[in-house]
Amino acid sequence: MMDTIFGKTLIGLSMVVVANLAIGMREWMKRTYIVKLNFLILVISWNVIYSQTTTISLGRTPIYLPAPAAFHEISKISPESRELAELTTYETNRLLAVYYSESDLGRILKNEEAELNKYMLVQTMESTVKKSFTKSQFQDFIEKGRNDQNKLWDQYKDKIVPWMEKSSENIANAQNFINFDMKIGQVVPLGIFYDVPEAFSFAQLVKITTSMDGVTNDSVLICGSSFILVNNKILFVYVYSNFNNQDDIDWVRNISKTWIKSIEISN
Repeated sequence: MMDTIFGKTLIGLSMVVVANLAIGMREWMKRTYIVKLNFLILVISWNVIYSQTTTISLGRTPIYLPAPAAFHEISKISPESRELAELTTYETNRLLAVYYSESDLGRILKNEEAELNKYMLVQTMESTVKKSFTKSQFQDFIEKGRNDQNKLWDQYKDKIVPWMEKSSENIANAQNFINFDMKIGQVVPLGIFYDVPEAFSFAQLVKITTSMDGVTNDSVLICGSSFILVNNKILFVYVYSNFNNQDDIDWVRNISKTWIKSIEISN
């Protein structure tokens, strides 16, 4: 529908240009130029807004995901990056969208490697794709996370560790890496930072150790994990940043809250 509107508008603008040349009336051209310029600005604005919103469907329910400021959804721009994100998606989840920073987008367009200092993912649980949830059911869903946030890693690490090993193998095969390994080290909960009827967010510091060809690298990630209820569907929104200082933790918390509100407004 939107593409049709853009097409008809651009055709209309072309016809105005032809009419200007044919009629050759100075005042008419001045008035038409102003109208034409306003229409062009409107089309460009719509195109920018439209291009920065990703539409997904869960069952028959459409969900609109606006891109956070200075980030872009890269699934169509870089299928390879999408595939990499798929390889690191937990087996019970469905990957819905992948967001890279503008600087990483530029690197991809130059055929360079993305640095991934900051990135974002949207997922959902595969088993809930065709189900709908009320606010009450959503609250029941997140109650365990609210009460046991500090114990979640201990409860699920026996499942997550083998999955990480499998993911490492998949990444190595896809990227032609030799002797590649990735492990999760210490996980430190940073507490709940957003808790409203339709959204619940908490942050963690996660130590990641990667090794390849005998070279080992330790890094610390900040992970902002959010569960949100959108159009009666449950989404998992993840915001990641490399940790350098407190500013990075604050950024993850703030951008998570801003993005959640933007998603809610768009739906």
